[in-house]
Amino acid sequence: MKKGQGLSMNMIVIAIIAILVLVIISVIFTGNLGKTKAKLADCSTKGGQCMTKSECNELQGISDPTTACSVDTAVCCLGGNEPASESQ
Repeated sequence: MKKGQGLSMNMIVIAIIAILVLVIISVIFTGNLGKTKAKLADCSTKGGQCMTKSECNELQGISDPTTACSVDTAVCCLGGNEPASESQ
């Protein structure tokens, strides 16, 4: 066996190991990216509240159609005035 053949065999083994490491790292980041995306789409994470569009308009808020709420009829209301709490 020539010395040049041994070197190329080592390079093939190193290349295979490097590819496996890259695949494992990409799988890890791809799985966590989905969780991060779901957190960013949450209304409370953006500082909003889920309510009907008419309630949001009454509070002079901005409804964000890109943010999901658990109820289909609700929108994520951002930046509105807090409703006045009644004193007892």
